[in-house]
Amino acid sequence: MTSTAIRARCQREALSNVSLHVLPSYLSSEQVELRGRGVLHLGILLETLRREGFELSVSPPTAVMKKEDGVILEPIEEVTIEVGAADAGQVIEKLTKRKAELKSYDESDSGRVKIVMDVPARGLLGYVAGEFKNDTHGTGYVWSIAKTSHD
Repeated sequence: MTSTAIRARCQREALSNVSLHVLPSYLSSEQVELRGRGVLHLGILLETLRREGFELSVSPPTAVMKKEDGVILEPIEEVTIEVGAADAGQVIEKLTKRKAELKSYDESDSGRVKIVMDVPARGLLGYVAGEFKNDTHGTGYVWSIAKTSHD
């Protein structure tokens, strides 16, 4: 398949999928930039393309930055994390290194901790998929809500 066929298929998908934006890549005319509602949304599209016989390579996801009035804005997520008390320190330490701000820390009688933090989206991209599982030994929960943008 050529890059033209892949681009055309993605543009057809964007006609019915209002959350999908197909943009030309600034790196090469053979590349296409896809913007969607998150990693899961784009993952489903890529799996559909694979099942249809398309072969393509994909770069890691990145957060979409906006520029308004000369100020660069980035998406901020309000992340709620529930972990065991023994794992909370490591999770907080790693997320604060990724520019997260702690909003609340609540311990329960069951030995679990509920942590609420504001985290830039780019700080979450690599952490939740891999490191979080290792840090919590598979016993942690994390969910996020898109909040606002700031510089």
